Amino acid sequence: MESRARTTSYITQIVLNDGRRYRVDPAAVPAQLMAAALALLPVALDRGTAPMTALHPDLTLHAGTRGPTLRAVIHGRIPPPFAELMPGHDDIPLVDIGVAPKSRGARTLWDSMVETTITLDDSGNPVPISPDAPEFADGPPGAPWLGVSIHPGFGVYPETHAWMGHFEQAIALAWVGGLARG
Repeated sequence: MESRARTTSYITQIVLNDGRRYRVDPAAVPAQLMAAALALLPVALDRGTAPMTALHPDLTLHAGTRGPTLRAVIHGRIPPPFAELMPGHDDIPLVDIGVAPKSRGARTLWDSMVETTITLDDSGNPVPISPDAPEFADGPPGAPWLGVSIHPGFGVYPETHAWMGHFEQAIALAWVGGLARG
């Protein structure tokens, strides 16, 4: 399965919080993260969630599909003292990942992700992104694409910052390269 996932020639990645776009280079994704994505994604799709203990003991991958598109969210356990600030919650989202391997369903996924993404205003306060902003006005990039929305919870886990972007890309490559169904 790993070789099928790595045969994708390109995926456009967009960070929805600020509109940055990248071309994902499958060869640049570390093999360990690709293997983790290929192992975790089917479990998360089957059970709704998969512990990411091989990468981090406090993270879980939640995933679901709609047609050919994938939506996955990485959650982290709320560490003290943050847990005291959020009674009744066990975890927080770190990143939201959307993958559209084909154009079918891509616009619906895009709209859903844009609707739920926040950014920071000039004062540093969280605000929803504007779907009318120049970087979003034309809609999603051509398929296949990977959309990522970074949540404030990402800041709680700075030790993941070095590898999380590549793991997001590994999830997209796994989905586009052979795990997609529908």
